[in-house]
Parts: sequence; C-alpha cells; structure tokens
Amino acid sequence: MNSEMQTVLDKAVNDGKSRLIAGYINTGRQASGKFVRDLEGEYKERVGGFTITYKGSKHAYWMDKGRQRNKNQDPEAIKKWVGWYGSSVLSEWVRNKNISANPYAVAYKIAREGYSAKPFISEAISIDWVTEITKDVAGVFLARAANDIRQFLKQDKK
Repeated sequence: MNSEMQTVLDKAVNDGKSRLIAGYINTGRQASGKFVRDLEGEYKERVGGFTITYKGSKHAYWMDKGRQRNKNQDPEAIKKWVGWYGSSVLSEWVRNKNISANPYAVAYKIAREGYSAKPFISEAISIDWVTEITKDVAGVFLARAANDIRQFLKQDKK
C-alpha cells in the first residue's frame, strides 16, 4: 500500500472517530467519558479493498438503539437487577454526571420502562460519508493506474 493510500485511510479513520464522538456527545448522555476514551478505529486491507472498523464501549450500542424494559417484570427479579445496576453502572453515572439522582431509582425506572434510542452511530457513519471515502480511495487507485499506463506507454515507445 502506498503512502498516499495510507494518508487517505488514516484521514477516514480519524474523521469517522471524530464523527462518532461528536454524535455521542450530542445525545446528551455522555457521563464518564468512557466511550470517548475507549473508541478506537483502524483499517485493514482485504481482497478487493479495505475495511474500516471501530471498537469501543459496549454501552454505546444501548445508547444508540435504546433499551426495552426488563422482560421479567417480577418484583423480585427487578429488585435484584436494580440492586446490581444501581450499585455498579448507575452509581458511577450519577457521580460522573454530578447529579443528585438516586441511582437505584433511575435503575428502577429503566427496569420498568426502558429508555428511548438516541441514534448517533448510523448518523455518523452514513452512506454519504462512506461514499466520500470511496471516492477518495478510488481517486488514489485511478491516479496510480493512470501513472502506470503512462509509464507503460513511455516504455513502449523506446
């Protein structure tokens, strides 16, 4: 892979990461900064092209897609889940958000009602953005092909 292609792909990975972070922040649900800290992007060459992937916090999926209420609405099951979620995930969330909410009350509400989706992944990694990257990559391939053809024609004349 030539340096021009590496530059195009590095730019695409960094641009996608910036788009994901901006979209996440715009959801208003940022608290600990874990999503921003954990987000990593990379590209890999494969037969016929490249793949760009991003890896990050698991909770981003639920932020993007939303969460249904607990399937098991049995009071004992909810009590157990609220105890675990309130003392682990939500206690940190309340602390990081610097709000005076009771994490167990928030967990109870989530268990009973769920929460709505705030899509940011599909908006950040849109068809238009992918098309833009494809054009940039194609431009590098075409420039390389044109150069190879010119070199071949010059050799043919000798």
